[in-house]
Amino acid sequence: MRTARLLNLKVFVMLRVALGALACAVAAATFVIMETRMELSHGLETKMELIAGKLGLQPISFQTGFDRDERLPDWSFIADRLIDEGSCIRFENADRQQVYATCLGVGASDAATPRWFSTLYRTLFAPLGPLRRAIEPRGGVAATVEVSLDPMLGETRAWSETRRIMSVTVGSIALLSVVVYFAIDRALRPTLAMQAGIDRLGAGDLSYRLPQVPLVELQRIGDVINRMAARLEAAMAEREELARRLAVAQEEERRHLARELHDEFGQNLAAINAIAGSVGATAKAVCPELMPEAASLSQIAMKMMNELRNTMARLRPAIVDELGLVASLRDLVAGWNGRLGTTTRFAFTDRGDLHDLPDALAITLFRIAQEGVTNAARHASARNVDLTLERLADEPDPSTKGAVRLTVEDDGRGLAPDDRVGVGSGLAGISERVAIFKGRMEFCGGASGGARLAVTLPIAAAQGDA
Repeated sequence: MRTARLLNLKVFVMLRVALGALACAVAAATFVIMETRMELSHGLETKMELIAGKLGLQPISFQTGFDRDERLPDWSFIADRLIDEGSCIRFENADRQQVYATCLGVGASDAATPRWFSTLYRTLFAPLGPLRRAIEPRGGVAATVEVSLDPMLGETRAWSETRRIMSVTVGSIALLSVVVYFAIDRALRPTLAMQAGIDRLGAGDLSYRLPQVPLVELQRIGDVINRMAARLEAAMAEREELARRLAVAQEEERRHLARELHDEFGQNLAAINAIAGSVGATAKAVCPELMPEAASLSQIAMKMMNELRNTMARLRPAIVDELGLVASLRDLVAGWNGRLGTTTRFAFTDRGDLHDLPDALAITLFRIAQEGVTNAARHASARNVDLTLERLADEPDPSTKGAVRLTVEDDGRGLAPDDRVGVGSGLAGISERVAIFKGRMEFCGGASGGARLAVTLPIAAAQGDA
């Protein structure tokens, strides 16, 4: 799936503002160019009217005696007074022969327009055409005058105006972009606090609420997130309470089932074993052939009693109820040493006062220790497995005060990729038990290179279920 490219909001808005301002500048430059062309066209027409008027009055001056030279045209006046930069005036007599022509081009410094602007200007705008006017003294056509502009004049005037606008616009756009960037940066500063709050909510602190911000849009988003967090907090509290009650009910049901197995099946199996012994004694005196069957019946009864004892231990370790958590963990370690003592050494250490723990907390810690030691024995290939239980009532950290920490650490190969399924399911069960009592679980590499499982459970969370 293709990932969308992320954009910085400040840069995004700044670029949009800059592009908008640039578009306005281009529109302004286009308008100025059109105004310049209109001024040139109007100036050309005005110049034509002046020249035509001057040349039209000359024959009259001949007739009245004001001009004895009888010259047409009086070109010195036109060349001195009406010719300017970039303009060209041509005079033709009645035979369409050019008599006079005067042109004044555009200066080299003024004509230095960029090539790209010249190309664009010539593509968009046609050159201003020449104007022709007939001089008609006494009703006949005596001459024709033509006034035209150098095509470079329009380009140079347009480039001059465009350069002036662009020089002002570039500075204005730069200043405007900086102002917009810092204005948006200041307006978005509350989002940093909102982001930190959302991170806290994502980390599990559902009691946190996003702060009030001055922007209405951001405040609406914050209100929605706060409402969602409140609903989620209530749902999680209900879930934790139900899970806690379920765990207590499950342990109580296991205790009841273990007691029923002990009272009913245990006594019956004991009776069967006693009867098998009596049958064997009678068969020895009366019918020796029945002795093997009696012995076999007694062995089956003993095997079933052992299996029943193991099942009851898994359902509800009686030693936890009778002797407490510390003794149960010592017995757990002793059992593993008895099974794997030749390959793996198991050790248990307890610190602090651990004799007044609530029953629900004690059985939970025992279940977690069972799972942790089993994972270390089966998956770690360790030489040493250390089980530690400590009371944290004297810890300076307020978050761990009044809590119990259980640690299982080994020096094995750590968590291999192919062990994720087996160990992961065990860790998931441990994580669920820890969540019930609002505790913390850490699973990481150990100091000796193996794996380290640390579980911290607050005692107060189990007081109501004692």
